[in-house]
Amino acid sequence: METVKKLRSPKRNNTNNTPLHALFKATLREAFDNERVFARHLPSWAKAATTPQLTRIIENYTATVKKRVNVLQEKFTTLVQRSAKGEVVRASIRHGNTVMINFDACAEARDAALVIELQKISHHQMAVYGALAQLARTLQWQPAAAVLHAFIQAEKEMDIALSALAESKVNKAATKTLGKDEENE
Repeated sequence: METVKKLRSPKRNNTNNTPLHALFKATLREAFDNERVFARHLPSWAKAATTPQLTRIIENYTATVKKRVNVLQEKFTTLVQRSAKGEVVRASIRHGNTVMINFDACAEARDAALVIELQKISHHQMAVYGALAQLARTLQWQPAAAVLHAFIQAEKEMDIALSALAESKVNKAATKTLGKDEENE
């Protein structure tokens, strides 16, 4: 098993007490809490998905998010110990749950809505981790920047998989189903 090396803020240039370091810590804490909230709610979205490929993507993403929570806890222990409330992801989860309820009668449209909600969250996460990676580089904290860059890559891979699934299957199935509903009316 890989030994986890905790990342410590660089001390040589005395950036630990700067407003930029405080911003990094606050943003990292918020990202950490967002990930924890997301990890708790993703399994219900996987159950709501009816397309087997979407279910697998969400299940794989759940595992990725849980690993990321562990990495954040282990590598950034002192920075994430008092986390924020994760309001951004909580709002997205609430909206996603509402969307699932609204499309309960049409499983295909619900899958399309799930893809959209997952991509909105993924894009937010890419933006947050991108900003954190840039702050880490500015603070000359290269090991942290490398970890955060890996998080961005995982989000990009998820986004690509979701886009491909939406284009090849989910959106087409939802369109066909909606077309049938209009013919029956």
